Amino acid sequence: ASDAPPPPASFQHAFETTVTSHVDHSAAVNSITIMRKLIINATTKDDAKFRKIRLTNAKIRDAITDVPGAVDLLLETGFQLHTDDDDENVLVYPETIKAPVWLPAALRQMEHYAQS
Repeated sequence: ASDAPPPPASFQHAFETTVTSHVDHSAAVNSITIMRKLIINATTKDDAKFRKIRLTNAKIRDAITDVPGAVDLLLETGFQLHTDDDDENVLVYPETIKAPVWLPAALRQMEHYAQS
């Protein structure tokens, strides 16, 4: 897994925007931790509910939707923005796509940041 290629510049930019847009470090760590968990769940669990993120959910809004760069970071990893049947904005990780080859390196980077 350590031979995974590094994340692309577009992911790095979204990551840096996310962590630097927070006023305090703990809020940035919280956002990164939540996103990391959502990415892992979407790419490893065999249930559609783990591949859908409601952007209007209060916890998601605080940690992702209202944070510059955060939605872009999730889009970089394979999530796609959709409007569901209730006209709600959701991020969906299509089960038909394969996770990017650099995702393990990105997840390690996110974990390392969250532990800093």
